[in-house]
Amino acid sequence: MVDEFQDTNETQRTIIYALAGLEPPAADGLPAELFVVGEGKQSIYRFRGADVSVFQQVERDIVERWGGQRIRLDTSFRYSWDDDSPAPGDDPPLAVFRSSPT
Repeated sequence: MVDEFQDTNETQRTIIYALAGLEPPAADGLPAELFVVGEGKQSIYRFRGADVSVFQQVERDIVERWGGQRIRLDTSFRYSWDDDSPAPGDDPPLAVFRSSPT
C-alpha cells in the first residue's frame, strides 16, 4: 500500500512496480498486488520532482492493464462527501486503486 501516491515521480513509480512484482513480473509466480491512495488535486511536491501525471498513469495501469478497480472514499475523518455537496464534475477528495493480477 502506498499512501499520498499523487506526490510520486517516475523513478518512485518504477521502484514501486518492481517491489509489487508488476514490472518486471514476479519470478516466483505469485500474484502481484498494488494498492495506492491519493488525490491528484492534492499534489504539492512538484518542487522535489512529484508529477501528478504519474499518479494518473498508475490509475490507468491498475484499472486497464491489471483489472483493478477505482474505489471512491466518500467519508474520512476529515470530511463527509455526500451526493448533495460536490460541484458538478468534482471527484471525491480521495481515490483508491487496487490491483490483483493473476
